[in-house]
Amino acid sequence: MIVTLQSAGAKSYLVTDPTSEDPGGVTAADLASKSGYEGLAAFLAEKSLVEHFSDMKVAGNATGSLQTTTDVAVIPGNFAE
Repeated sequence: MIVTLQSAGAKSYLVTDPTSEDPGGVTAADLASKSGYEGLAAFLAEKSLVEHFSDMKVAGNATGSLQTTTDVAVIPGNFAE
């Protein structure tokens, strides 16, 4: 069902109407998480981020990419407890 909606162009970053419990509305990922579907919630959250960024880029409001690799070496001894 999720794949069908996504392929039909559903935007997973859109929010529901505000309620007294959730004044800012909730996303599909929020609803999945509240229902105990953590894997689906993670998928929808990532999909939402990518879609939202892509839509911003199309509108000319953002530049860059979602590339997450870095050349910075992580040195475990530098982390404070």
